[in-house]
Amino acid sequence: MRSHDDLHFAGQWLHAAFLDNRGRLNNARWQVRWKQPWKGKGPDMAYVITAPCLGYKDTACVDACPVDCIHPTKDEPAFAIVRQLYIDPVECIDCGACESACPVQAIFALEDVPEKWKRFIAINAGHFNS
Repeated sequence: MRSHDDLHFAGQWLHAAFLDNRGRLNNARWQVRWKQPWKGKGPDMAYVITAPCLGYKDTACVDACPVDCIHPTKDEPAFAIVRQLYIDPVECIDCGACESACPVQAIFALEDVPEKWKRFIAINAGHFNS
């Protein structure tokens, strides 16, 4: 659950990002960010959770994330079902807090994913595109 301060900050960001200089909603920018779902391509995916998380699902990364972009959390029903955690590429702000918090070194910046775990890029993207 986000705090009041987080929501206030998000509201200021939305105001700055989606209103033009006359205070009108800039529909083109709004549609690009909110109406077109991320398709797992391009620079939007900042971090990827890889093989060491399989079956482990330590939530230290969830606690470290300032924007709650790692799912499922222990409170979500899907936590018991999935084999690993996933980073939502739309919600992620590319801060890197999760990478250093992971006790099993399963989180990598997109460009740093080891060759043997490159398949997890598609796995992470597929989780949010399904």
